Amino acid sequence: MGRLSRLAARLALAAVLTAPAVGDPPALFVLDLDAIPRAEDDSVDVACADVDGDGDLDLVVGLDPSRDQRSIKLLLNNGLGRFDDASDRVPALVSEFGKGHARAFAVALGDIDRDGDVDLLVGTYGGGDIRLGDHPRLLLNDGKGTFSDATKRLPAVRCNAGGVAIGDLDGDGVTDLVVCGSLTAGATVYWGERGEHVYTPLELEDGDRGVAMGDIDADGKVDLLFASCMPSPFFRSLGGRRFERDSRLRDMASGGALADLDGDSDLDAVLCSSLGGGAPSALRQPRIWENGEGRLVALAADRLPELPDMVEGRVTLARDFDGDGHVDLFFACYDTDAAQPQSRLLLGQGKLAFRNATDRLPKLGRATHGAACGDFDSDGDLDIYLANRSARDAVLFNRTR
Repeated sequence: MGRLSRLAARLALAAVLTAPAVGDPPALFVLDLDAIPRAEDDSVDVACADVDGDGDLDLVVGLDPSRDQRSIKLLLNNGLGRFDDASDRVPALVSEFGKGHARAFAVALGDIDRDGDVDLLVGTYGGGDIRLGDHPRLLLNDGKGTFSDATKRLPAVRCNAGGVAIGDLDGDGVTDLVVCGSLTAGATVYWGERGEHVYTPLELEDGDRGVAMGDIDADGKVDLLFASCMPSPFFRSLGGRRFERDSRLRDMASGGALADLDGDSDLDAVLCSSLGGGAPSALRQPRIWENGEGRLVALAADRLPELPDMVEGRVTLARDFDGDGHVDLFFACYDTDAAQPQSRLLLGQGKLAFRNATDRLPKLGRATHGAACGDFDSDGDLDIYLANRSARDAVLFNRTR
């Protein structure tokens, strides 16, 4: 049976198994537990890119490993959205604190050494004390999906990483790195030096849960928006290696994203509250910050539909999932107290209007700590990988097309 025939057969079976009852809204995503090798790893974060250069999207999953597990799980795509475990292509990351593997709490993929393939930045976590902060790890790709450890190129800056990102922040054509310092003083920017395999660190005074990069004020320079358990900071680039902190973002957030939410060609922000179930529902709702001439202005919380029982959205994906030209919002929720944890989906209607479409998601029953989206099965729409703690990871395949 050819690749297209196998894909058609799998989609037909999924349609039968997940057909909604009469009167139910049509499912936008199908939950598939068999697309990935069966394992109940303690997954924390995930990133996707074409790791082995074969034209489809692969997955790198950061783990909070037990003593006999690796820190990183590498899943290679066969082109149809089925993944094989190739974790032996990633070197073991030994913890700096006793025996066992490092806790890989954040992962990002990008061409760090500028050789045309995607490399891996891993943010590690030592514990609740700054003295236990581990070092981030740098892994370089040989172009075929096998990684080597190049951490020695990074300055030894200890942190408990809450997020990592890769990009050219100062516009010099050299890749820079950002590591969010959860439970520490703040984030660290590693400036890539031209012609040298070394980095110069710059420590910022805030930024701990995650970071989004983008030109918020449309001046041609890359700005940084952090999700933080303190009021989330926005650092405006002044050019070169200088940033100015804009402290007006007062939301305490565990996840966030930048996207053009209102269709006016600039970047708006959405932040997901870091508050747990003990806080009032109104304070646990996500919030949109609209871009007004390069300044982020908070919109009233009721501009988004209320999401009942919303608890700690760890990741926000802002993409057009239903193919209607409007940005949608997927919140991966880390609610460890709920009997059946459920992520949330809001479908964009244009001009900052959204409707709650969580009923178009399958019942997940998982506390999701990380998520990434991409066209995993090459059918033209966006699928979602869920990195779950204390449960099997899963793939949500999009049925739009």
